[in-house]
Amino acid sequence: MFASLMAPISSTISSAISSSANDANGALEFPGWPRNVFGIELKQLPTSAKDEEFLKAFPGKVARFGSGKAVVIIRWISHESRQVHPASDCYRGMGYEITWLPVLIDTEGRRWHHFQAQKGNDDLEIKELIYDTKNRSWSDVSSWYWDASTGKTKAPWWDLTIIEPRA
Repeated sequence: MFASLMAPISSTISSAISSSANDANGALEFPGWPRNVFGIELKQLPTSAKDEEFLKAFPGKVARFGSGKAVVIIRWISHESRQVHPASDCYRGMGYEITWLPVLIDTEGRRWHHFQAQKGNDDLEIKELIYDTKNRSWSDVSSWYWDASTGKTKAPWWDLTIIEPRA
């Protein structure tokens, strides 16, 4: 099911990435959030005050969307930064037990970081991918960061995190 759902992400995110442009000062212009991923409309969810505080220093923009039972977090990243970190770090910091799951490969051949997060009655499956304008992708933040900081990839980037309850 994952592979068939991921195919529409390529065209949706690719069109958003390719429409990014530089403004008069050379800074990247945010192209706006994609309206759908996985072939379904996404409903943007509100950001909490705590999220807003964190986002003040984030190198780009972040939004959370609902799609059925899944939550999709999309981060638009304007420049490389150590403030971009894996979702597993966030969940571990919130007290979840992390179990690493096999890397997932979508229909485009991209490799997705994949783990289970458990805490109390919460049992979540989480997938994460960073994607650039040249159709390059990274399943782990560290590899992306080093490629970005050494000029092997150029901004902007999109980071997609899909959080689904495990049934």
